[in-house]
Amino acid sequence: MNRTLWTDIAADIDRFRITDHRSVWTMPLMCPAMLSCVMYRFQHAVWSYHGRFRLLVPILKAVLMILGRFVEIYTGIWISPLAEIGSGLYIGHFGGVIVGEIKMGSNCNLSPGVVLGQAVRGPKQGRPTIGNRVYIAAGAKLFGRITIGDDVAIGANAVVTRSIPDRAVVVGIPAEVISYRGSFEYILYRDREEGFPPEYEYPEPYDRVLDELDVGK
Repeated sequence: MNRTLWTDIAADIDRFRITDHRSVWTMPLMCPAMLSCVMYRFQHAVWSYHGRFRLLVPILKAVLMILGRFVEIYTGIWISPLAEIGSGLYIGHFGGVIVGEIKMGSNCNLSPGVVLGQAVRGPKQGRPTIGNRVYIAAGAKLFGRITIGDDVAIGANAVVTRSIPDRAVVVGIPAEVISYRGSFEYILYRDREEGFPPEYEYPEPYDRVLDELDVGK
């Protein structure tokens, strides 16, 4: 658990450093969302812990719940300790982000006003499963038992209630696919800070899909 915890925290901090071009010492003030990511990592580690020191878990939960409330007030961001989020989470700017008990891959971007939550009734009852390197723009909402593919870009204020394929770009209410250019120009992490690898420049079959959709390149 410890190795995974510290590895995930280091990956989150590294994404803030690369994306915002900040030093470690200025990030707590200039990148408050980073504190939310770190708090989530500690809470998730404790909530999912079942080792030999589990008798201490209730005490740690109480402490982290109190600290988490202060972080939530300071950052305007709430992430459920039961969410399963891969390493390299980046949340841009302050406030209005609510992340429920979802599953999310690595190196994803969340923006202000994003809500990721469960549907508690109806045919879509359940939680979203979100792939790797997904960009979710400001105000977007994702609900229910849906699957979001890898490298997807979700536009501002989109409402997503059905599954989205890999590399899709979706906008609107309800969200509709407008291209398959993916999220590559929006997601920056250490393996990519020198530029996008050639294979990410709209390979087949995505060029054909763009032609069929009559979306300009």
